[in-house]
Amino acid sequence: LELEAKTEKLNKEIEKGKELNDLKSRFVSTASHEFRTPLSAINFAAGSIKKYWAKMEPIMIEKKLSKIEDQVLHMTVLLDDMLVVGQAEVGKTRNKPLNRNLGDFIDNIIEEVSGSYKKSHEILLIDTEELKSGDIFIDEKRGRNIFINLLSNAMKFSPDANKVTVELSSEKDNIIISI
Repeated sequence: LELEAKTEKLNKEIEKGKELNDLKSRFVSTASHEFRTPLSAINFAAGSIKKYWAKMEPIMIEKKLSKIEDQVLHMTVLLDDMLVVGQAEVGKTRNKPLNRNLGDFIDNIIEEVSGSYKKSHEILLIDTEELKSGDIFIDEKRGRNIFINLLSNAMKFSPDANKVTVELSSEKDNIIISI
């Protein structure tokens, strides 16, 4: 009976391992596809500039360069995501939260994302409760990755909108950040 239980436990662990390997394979496949898209856009924009430099208006060159910058930011976010997954997989993730001023934290992220997306969207911060003056307890690196992803996705998946809203509110002892 004990041998049966150990065999059953071992079979479950083998099945979990197979599921994890399948998940890894799908993740690598998806990540590869996700990298090809921005790389193609970068290659196309750079090739256009190189080929038509003398004939292009400065505004067109600026648009192509902005496209390259946007795609590099997108790839950086993808790499950050892969790094987080890789670290979690090997058990190296260390949560290092600390008290950080919410206003400084969120303003820096908004400024960074706004600069990367050059005028495609305005990012509007609504803070009716004046929560920006308070502190939050957060792992700065992970929190930064999360909010950059959320803001970038809000812009990417709402191309017809001209503004993204970040709203700070509170509920009991929690701060709610809605994008």
